[in-house]
Amino acid sequence: MNKYKIEIAHENGPSVLAYSDSLQKYVRVLAVNPGIIKKQGLDSNRVEKILQLHIDRMELVDGMRELDPTKDLQALLDLELKHRENQYALQAAWGFSRDRSMHDWFEVPHCSCPKMDNRERKGTPYQIRSLDCIYHGSQIGD
Repeated sequence: MNKYKIEIAHENGPSVLAYSDSLQKYVRVLAVNPGIIKKQGLDSNRVEKILQLHIDRMELVDGMRELDPTKDLQALLDLELKHRENQYALQAAWGFSRDRSMHDWFEVPHCSCPKMDNRERKGTPYQIRSLDCIYHGSQIGD
């Protein structure tokens, strides 16, 4: 059984569902905004691609959570790069410009950069990074 699946015809818009072991059923974990779909003029193929990119992102994050930074540092760095590439692919699929300031780069597992401070600065050139972050501490200015 796949952990995630796509549901295109949902009353609240196209969605990604995740299987819940405790509930023994799929539950909605993400919906794409129908207003933005319409505004961007996206067809059903593009919407399905966007949903698949979200599933890919969730699977990357799941994989990162399972790794130990003290033992699996290189694997985590590789997955963080794939996560970043996924964020750019999502922007392209939506028809948005390529803009790193719109990414949730600070939300990846094992990132020690301040969450609330960076959420407040999303979309701006200002970021707060923790010098001891395994991903962002040595990459100031990336």
